[in-house]
Amino acid sequence: MKRFLSLLAALSIAGCAHQNGRERVADSITRAVIGNDLAPVMDRLDPSIEGELTRVRVAQLSDELSAQGAYQGLKQTSGSWCPQGVLCFDVQFQDGTYHELMKLAKDGKVRYWWIRAAPKQS
Repeated sequence: MKRFLSLLAALSIAGCAHQNGRERVADSITRAVIGNDLAPVMDRLDPSIEGELTRVRVAQLSDELSAQGAYQGLKQTSGSWCPQGVLCFDVQFQDGTYHELMKLAKDGKVRYWWIRAAPKQS
């Protein structure tokens, strides 16, 4: 059992190894929003974002994102939909793709974060 737990921990760490630091921050916020609990990431958020990520808004986003099926991860992108000066991520769910935007303050705290459904591809 101990060997199994060690292997499971190693695989978990390896699964995140491909992410850069910005992706890890975005991923942790996305997971917190899906779970409807920002407590695990509050230390990463700039105080100025508190008015934007209210408990009600997080609950609404949690319901919306949970309806998209299993969260499959995100990847930083510079796609044509990404505004200049913002970090952008393609967020993949079982049933759809979302676009996530994030800005970091000089101290590394998140001062802007938003997620929205990607337009459907024709």
